[in-house]
Amino acid sequence: MSKEITTKNIYVRQAINFIRNNYSNGIMVNDIAKHLSVIRSYLYILFNNILGISPKDYLSNFKITKAAELLTLTEHSIEEIANSCGYKNPEVFSSVFKSKFELTPTNYRALNRKEHKERLEREIKSLDFR
Repeated sequence: MSKEITTKNIYVRQAINFIRNNYSNGIMVNDIAKHLSVIRSYLYILFNNILGISPKDYLSNFKITKAAELLTLTEHSIEEIANSCGYKNPEVFSSVFKSKFELTPTNYRALNRKEHKERLEREIKSLDFR
């Protein structure tokens, strides 16, 4: 493996770690590039070449996936989840969420909870030896 390829992978790994550790702070692609001391266009090229996705799309997907996890596993309000995933405006968050999952955050939460409840009930029933 050439030194250039290894360096590129390290940049992408560092960018992903930065996203994981800072997504809740409302970071943007410029913040990631600044953290890595590279220009935004170079970061875009790296992400596209290595992951096949832009850094903006990766960040957006990461944040909205975290939100889906929180909707399923916590009782936090939609506004709290939006804020904890780096969205300052709950309406923007809801719009982005709906475009990704084709459900509002409230409907997503209800549907996933129902599916998980039914799955657990089946599992419990299968363990019942009466």
